Amino acid sequence: MTQLGSRFIHPASPNPRDAMPANSAQYQRDYRDRTKRQYKDVSVRLPVGDYRELKAYGQGNGMGIATVLREGALAQIRGSSLRASGVEAELKELRFLLASIANNCEPNGASLQCGPARCG
Repeated sequence: MTQLGSRFIHPASPNPRDAMPANSAQYQRDYRDRTKRQYKDVSVRLPVGDYRELKAYGQGNGMGIATVLREGALAQIRGSSLRASGVEAELKELRFLLASIANNCEPNGASLQCGPARCG
């Protein structure tokens, strides 16, 4: 083997690009730093029935199981968080309006009717 800088070249390989680094551990660290993963892997254990249901749904919609799980989970989380703040504010407003209407109406027999002094 011959040495090219900090790399060793195998005699059967005339191409310097095929050179192995002299310090393999440093090479591995450099490689990991250059190619840091942008994704994280998640493992999910499912009952067989759920797996088959997800697989059938995915095949029917041209998606793999991982895509079905990812998109379904994100839609559920994003959808519920987006709705929660808007729905909460609207529900508070509706409760206030219903309480106002209930305070302005008096029971008369079996039905509620507005009192003449309050509802003009």
